[in-house]
Amino acid sequence: MDSDKTKDILKTALRQAGEVLLQHFEKPGTVRVKESISSVVTDADIASEKVIIEILDKVQKPFNIITEESGFMDRDSAHTWVVIREAGGIVTDISGKEIDFDLSAGSLDRNYTIVASGTAIHAQLMTIINQK
Repeated sequence: MDSDKTKDILKTALRQAGEVLLQHFEKPGTVRVKESISSVVTDADIASEKVIIEILDKVQKPFNIITEESGFMDRDSAHTWVVIREAGGIVTDISGKEIDFDLSAGSLDRNYTIVASGTAIHAQLMTIINQK
């Protein structure tokens, strides 16, 4: 898939997921506790993730997908979309510099290391990685 098409797909998925989140903003909804009280999922989370998955699955050769709520979805691809920011996560390069996918989408076909985690543990994770 060429980089312009990849960038367009990413922008469409994120824009439409954002619209779903705005529709839920400041409205009552269901909040479910997952593993603990600090790990919850809302109707807005599920709805926005669903939109992202639907868009990513419409491409001619779908990539695998990993999301917080749905987990790993195998599409028999060498490439994998990792949906983390919609869940409040952070994605950096191996040196800890946050990756701006809007600017980096053109280079997604390159093989480079990323680190993705929840914001609460990212600094600690980077310390551990850089000790090696």
